[in-house]
Amino acid sequence: MSFFCRLYVVVLLVAISSSVYSKSSVIGSVQTFLNGIKSMTALLVQIDGNLAKTAEFYLLRTNGGQLICVKYISGSYQSILVHNGVASIFDNKTKKKYDFQISQTPIFSVLSGKLDLTKEKYEILEDSRELLRIKVIGSSVFGGVDVTLVFSKYEETGNIQKLVAWIIDDGTSEILVSLDPDSIRLNCEIQETVFTPPF
Repeated sequence: MSFFCRLYVVVLLVAISSSVYSKSSVIGSVQTFLNGIKSMTALLVQIDGNLAKTAEFYLLRTNGGQLICVKYISGSYQSILVHNGVASIFDNKTKKKYDFQISQTPIFSVLSGKLDLTKEKYEILEDSRELLRIKVIGSSVFGGVDVTLVFSKYEETGNIQKLVAWIIDDGTSEILVSLDPDSIRLNCEIQETVFTPPF
């Protein structure tokens, strides 16, 4: 093997190892960020086809588990509570309740604390100074559908700042959940009364 061929191989190996390290570093930072969320509040917009819904979103992790509440402001008569892996949908118009396993509701599985990206098939769609977009492909945590996570970054450091959106793709349709960046509060105090069932 000539000197230039050997040099090319060395350069290629360095490039590959740098790429692997870079990807694992990105995934590690995402995992650390998600696991570090103890509480979160935000205003969200959920777009499913031509239907848009706005809601208040609350997340609280306690020693007793995880509590999630979604209170729709417009586009729906429902409110949603998640506790112990079960998502309960309350229809405030008919006064009926429907229960689903959290794996059937990817919108909540994103913050379930069970996502281990090192064991998932994923694709980094964008990694710029402002945004990070990661597509998690066919995860069992998300009920087998694809979910794209979108994070904002601190421009000065490039570190993850907030989870600002996720896109759920079941192969036939997409649901976009976008969080208002200015409304996002992380690790803030939330009263547990927020998670009281409406009826």
